[in-house]
Amino acid sequence: MSKLVQFSTLIVISAVLMLILSPVSGVQDKQVESSQTISSGNVLFVMKGLPDNYNFSVAINDRTYNSLGNTLNLSLPSGTYHYTVQVPYRYVVNKSSGNFNVSQKFSEIVLSVSPRGSNTVLLLEVSLFISVMAILIFLLAYIKYMRN
Repeated sequence: MSKLVQFSTLIVISAVLMLILSPVSGVQDKQVESSQTISSGNVLFVMKGLPDNYNFSVAINDRTYNSLGNTLNLSLPSGTYHYTVQVPYRYVVNKSSGNFNVSQKFSEIVLSVSPRGSNTVLLLEVSLFISVMAILIFLLAYIKYMRN
């Protein structure tokens, strides 16, 4: 097997490994601010579309609460709060942050979650990333091959 074929094989394997092991940069969840008046000390966060066996977290005024499934029930004192939701990387939430007020009654905040794989922009970014990495690795291998 020639050195060029060996280097080409190494390039392809390296590019695949880099894609699998590296997070894609530039992908961000959509940030939508929402304000909701909640008339309760008990607040239920519901992640509609998130499978039961997946967990999520909610940061409320710099404190993080973790779910055990697709719902999270919290008891909070009266007041105004800011929340930020984190879902597993494979999913995107429609409103990742917002504000709510807690007063006297129970209420829930229902957020929609969808698989990240359905995002066309992500597919384009991954394709671009693979192309750029393959070109860079090929150039480095070619330079090393020419020096030998």
